[in-house]
Amino acid sequence: MGAMSFSRDLSSFLFRRSLVVLVVSAVVLSGCSGGGDEPTEVSKTVEVPADTEGDDAGTDGEAVGEVAPIPFDEFDPSEYEVGDVVPEVEIVKPVEYPEMANNDEAGAEAAAQYMIDVLNYTYNTGDSTYLNAVAADDCSLCTEIRNHVNEIAERGGRVVGPTTKLQWKEYYGQLGASWIVNITLYYPDSTVVNKDRQMLGGLTGRGEVERQILVVNESAAAWKFASLGEVAFS
Repeated sequence: MGAMSFSRDLSSFLFRRSLVVLVVSAVVLSGCSGGGDEPTEVSKTVEVPADTEGDDAGTDGEAVGEVAPIPFDEFDPSEYEVGDVVPEVEIVKPVEYPEMANNDEAGAEAAAQYMIDVLNYTYNTGDSTYLNAVAADDCSLCTEIRNHVNEIAERGGRVVGPTTKLQWKEYYGQLGASWIVNITLYYPDSTVVNKDRQMLGGLTGRGEVERQILVVNESAAAWKFASLGEVAFS
């Protein structure tokens, strides 16, 4: 069976002209901070079969012998080829970080991480509920992501494992309710499977790239995803 071709057109978005102006304004208003770059843990929820004791262990209907999903961050797509049945891979449900309760630099950095969590979840499940909840009204990228996910689903597929990894983040600047965070992203190769977890093809990784993410917060604990683009200024 030949591999299906799935494009990764969403990995290199440019800021729209209005957002470039925003970045210019942010340079004047606020310089780079020396904020820390401690990695942020992604909350994970995985149901692991409980141990079964007694003489009936291992009989039909029991959880004994079931294999727990491969941890989200440990899935290696290079181990599988088109046509292989891929083991179940953990799906990480997005959980808002405590720092997002604050309308400040730490809140903006946490929001950036959360947005990446949402993107991965959307590709893994085909469910745009979380993306819709965080999408700013003028987030054209969010619309393109939904369309891309729907296109993959219409061809009978979904992505397993990470599509995007956030390697580093640091607050960059602010203009009003808009916050810009410098980020380093890693785009790994991603595997697309059908409903039976048979590999159909994949998204070709692009490695490590520098980007800026724009998040908006007009009130505390109400962060929205506005855009993701190439770094405009060093």
